[in-house]
Amino acid sequence: MTNAQRILMLLDAQLTSRIDLTLYGRAALHLGFPSAPEEHALSRDVDAVLWLGQAEELSEKTNFWNAIEHVNQELADQELYISHFFTESQVILLPLACPSKRASEFDKGITGLTQASPVTRA
Repeated sequence: MTNAQRILMLLDAQLTSRIDLTLYGRAALHLGFPSAPEEHALSRDVDAVLWLGQAEELSEKTNFWNAIEHVNQELADQELYISHFFTESQVILLPLACPSKRASEFDKGITGLTQASPVTRA
């Protein structure tokens, strides 16, 4: 199991309702693209992009932020975390990538999260 899978499986176990989460960065590339460089599997964090208003919606309707806090505390000794959250206005996403949900290694054993893997450009 990779670091990203470990982080997301623990998050999934803590969630009390299903949420959509758009992953971003090396973990997203590792989980969403089988041909991603192997070093992406070593990423020690998971980043996500939230649509405008999603942070507030998650706060009002889910236990997402408490689950994030639990995950970060639980995995702190392994230096694994999920803590970089961007809004869609803070990153460059190609229009064809918003959102593109697809099956991947991410889906194995994870039931409360839906992955959208955006195509990114630096």
